Amino acid sequence: MCIRDRIGSDKMLPIYMVLVDDDDVSDFEVLYRECRNKAYIIAYKILKNESLAEECVSEVFLSVAKNFKKVNNLVSYEQHKYIVIVLGTKLLTFLQKKKIIHRICHTKMIFILTTINIRNLIRINGLIS
Repeated sequence: MCIRDRIGSDKMLPIYMVLVDDDDVSDFEVLYRECRNKAYIIAYKILKNESLAEECVSEVFLSVAKNFKKVNNLVSYEQHKYIVIVLGTKLLTFLQKKKIIHRICHTKMIFILTTINIRNLIRINGLIS
């Protein structure tokens, strides 16, 4: 499966929607459709692996769905920031699992450089301005 096929993937959306209250389903779907593809592109650029990027983005939106009552009370820009923060955290976890970075605690510089690169990729890809 190529990147274009994965970018358009909405297979997980029904699962997330089960976790969201009925009155918030349409709001969740809008947020998901606005941010999912951009989050996937960023994850893929960092992880360099389609299945890991897909898994990472799935975990991000699972977290968003579980906390959607709180997330839905935020304004749009803050919702996007929330997704960016969760995405960054998940990416660092995946990088650790992949042993690209062994332990963030060992070298603060690796953490700083990785964080800067993630933020730059997020800005470049338009998830936040």
